[in-house]
Amino acid sequence: MKILYVITKSNWGGAQRYVYDLATSLKTQGHDVSVVLGGNGLLSHKLKEAGVNVFNIGSMKRDIKLLDEIKTSFSLFKIIRKVKPDIVHVNSSKAGGLGAFIARLLFVKRIIFTAHAWAFNENRSHTQQFFIGLLHWLTIILNHRTIAVSHSVKNQVVWMPFVKNKISVIHPASPVIDFYSQDDARKKILEIKNFEYTENTKWIGTIAELHPVKNLFNAIESIDILFKTNPEI
Repeated sequence: MKILYVITKSNWGGAQRYVYDLATSLKTQGHDVSVVLGGNGLLSHKLKEAGVNVFNIGSMKRDIKLLDEIKTSFSLFKIIRKVKPDIVHVNSSKAGGLGAFIARLLFVKRIIFTAHAWAFNENRSHTQQFFIGLLHWLTIILNHRTIAVSHSVKNQVVWMPFVKNKISVIHPASPVIDFYSQDDARKKILEIKNFEYTENTKWIGTIAELHPVKNLFNAIESIDILFKTNPEI
């Protein structure tokens, strides 16, 4: 079976790891797997090392620019027509909308969209949130099936017309991770960034992209307030 994955960015993160795991797993099962992605980031290199066919589209980026969207649409059209996949599996907002639309134009048998999050949750005006929500709705309608990575993701859109029976929750999974001990983990961190600390130093960590939608800036501001109100820590 020919399967084509499409994802907007090629950095190494949650959605990208999700695509990597699916693509490499299905390849080992004997399927013909290809991935279309924006740029030439770490995801691209890891997929190539795993022997997965990769198509890089330089114009496919997260931010919307009319000229880039036109270039991306033409590139997607050429790639999908060349690959002739049985399944197109799109991920992230940009790739989800454009990928599903182009795949429909080319009569792909099965189009799947995985919703990792919704862009209308970002700090935008109500007008922008409305139109982004409309685009998300169109993306779901264009796909034969939509996967939500959590019930909260599903519940935010399930009220929309004709959506209820097109969306299902499938929780992402990962292999068992052999974590470092607390002391070893701190030593590894100090190899990257050395700083002074004592036995009473509080360590707070997170794994996320430093992007507004992750809301880490609120966490940073909260820690700043914590330092000022509790200097003893």
